[in-house]
Amino acid sequence: MKRELFVGGMLVLCLAFSAAALHSYEPPRITAQITRVLDGDTVELQIESIENISVERLSEGELVKVRYIGINTPETVHPLKPVEEFGKEASELNKKLVSGRQVFLELDVQHWDQYGRLLAYVYLDKEGYAMVNAVLVAVGFA
Repeated sequence: MKRELFVGGMLVLCLAFSAAALHSYEPPRITAQITRVLDGDTVELQIESIENISVERLSEGELVKVRYIGINTPETVHPLKPVEEFGKEASELNKKLVSGRQVFLELDVQHWDQYGRLLAYVYLDKEGYAMVNAVLVAVGFA
């Protein structure tokens, strides 16, 4: 129960910080549906819509793996590494935040990583207030 209250408080804090930075902010332009959470910082999703931007190798209806920009959570599925401390907790929190949900993506200059995953900031709301990446950091799992 204490953990859930802490996570809720951190989410509110992240929302407040995000709102303060919106003076020249443009909301996310890609809408997608989460199909699977792979670990604490990687998901699989289906692209629903792409608004007014062109992203190489990305189209509506496509199923893609997305790696969260700017964070790294402890390993849970790496073939050469053991499960790291708090890795399961990071994965579980990621599942609670995004499983089965519609999410909104913001991309940076580099769209793809060396493993072919789309790199993105992932938001729970179209306005870009609740960033999943920031919640994982605020809770201490990333």
